[in-house]
Amino acid sequence: SSSLRGGGEEQVGPEGEGHGLGKMEIFWQCAPCAACIFVTIFASVVVFPFYTFVPSGNAQFSMVLFYTKIFSDTISRPITTKLNCLQSPHLLLVAALLRLAICVP
Repeated sequence: SSSLRGGGEEQVGPEGEGHGLGKMEIFWQCAPCAACIFVTIFASVVVFPFYTFVPSGNAQFSMVLFYTKIFSDTISRPITTKLNCLQSPHLLLVAALLRLAICVP
C-alpha cells in the first residue's frame, strides 16, 4: 500500500520502486521556508500598530509610513522572484531574521 502513514520510510509506487520522501524529510526541507514566512508575517504584524506612535510634527506621518510599507511590500514580492540572489532556503531564513532584527528593535 502506498499511503503516507509510514513514518520516515520511503514511499513505494505501483511498480514497487521508491518515488518519494518520507514525512520527516519533507518536514525538514520545508521548515526553513515555513519559518521564513512566520518571521516575515510576525515582523509585519508587530511593527504595524506602532506607526501611530512615531513622534512627528506632521500629522500625516503615520499615514505616509503605512503607505510606504504597503508600496514596498507590494513591489518587493515580484522583484525577489526575478533577482535570484537568495537561492537557498537557509539564506532566505537568514535574510528574514535580519529583517526582523532591523524592524523590531
